[in-house]
Amino acid sequence: MKKLKIAIPVTLACLVVISILFGMTNSYLTDIESKYNIITIGNVKLKIEEPKYEDSQTFAAGDTIVKDPVITNTGTEDEYVFFSIAVPKRAVTLLYEEDTKIGETTYKEGTPTANNLDNGEIKKQLDEIYRLIATGENSANVVAELDTDTEKPNEKPQLDFSYNQGKNGVEGWIYLDRAVNKEQDGITYDYYCFGYNRRLLYNSDQTVKDQTVSLFDKIQLKSFIDEEVNGTPTTKATEVADIIVKAYGIQANSLGIEGVDDLSRDAFLTKDDLTKILKIIKGKTG
Repeated sequence: MKKLKIAIPVTLACLVVISILFGMTNSYLTDIESKYNIITIGNVKLKIEEPKYEDSQTFAAGDTIVKDPVITNTGTEDEYVFFSIAVPKRAVTLLYEEDTKIGETTYKEGTPTANNLDNGEIKKQLDEIYRLIATGENSANVVAELDTDTEKPNEKPQLDFSYNQGKNGVEGWIYLDRAVNKEQDGITYDYYCFGYNRRLLYNSDQTVKDQTVSLFDKIQLKSFIDEEVNGTPTTKATEVADIIVKAYGIQANSLGIEGVDDLSRDAFLTKDDLTKILKIIKGKTG
């Protein structure tokens, strides 16, 4: 993760430390959830699963829990599948979760991040409050991080999303696009869209349903000032906002897409292929 390369006056570092001593705390939540939605086109069926996730978990800011969304083909057709992940944002003061050096100054764990400092004042910023983490430990795929340089080129990125990436010859997910600061039910989200780089197969004699690898494997609640989000040690996930997971599926045959319809059942899809398929899905779902 790139760090801000500027000099911060010692007086500013002292201001931050003093502020921490006067009541800034990490936020906690309990019973983290996902909201699920499934949209299919054609005679296909699919299911969102989280094989290793346990309901009603309690964890503190900075902690990680297992959360590993996958899509399973439960229908009777080959399918192309996609994930849309909505990560909630809140106006918060994020805190460093480890000692961080910026220029000649080292900020201690629990200090507001560089994004929250403006001419010596600490200010809340609208940031994603979860970090989504891929480990690659359950497959041979590659862990990749989304490039955030274009979002905040001179600051420590607060957008944190790694995923299990697919490449030619290695199945996994391909990042397609991102929409920022979208409102839903009074909450601001960043939306990420991924396509799976091979079709999920159906075989009539198949006893084990075909399934994707996980998009990511763990989530972490970032550290921020507790009082900024209805903060108490028992803050619930619904007060902070849930991650919204949507799955899209469409039949893999006869889509009318040149170069895609001719692919064999075991072929690997490119980003261009998946973008064309997703365009059809969006056209049919509005």
